[in-house]
Amino acid sequence: MTVILAQIGLKDLHFFSVQGTGLGPEILEKSRLRADEALQAYFPLRTQSI
Repeated sequence: MTVILAQIGLKDLHFFSVQGTGLGPEILEKSRLRADEALQAYFPLRTQSI
């Protein structure tokens, strides 16, 4: 994947895993929460004062 994306100029990549999404609703919810936490840690919400 990284080699293919590098061909179009995307070189600084970070992948997030969402494994277990096909194992039922309970595990799906846990997977989504872990993915959301990882995304929020990687892309912190920045608030701007008006």
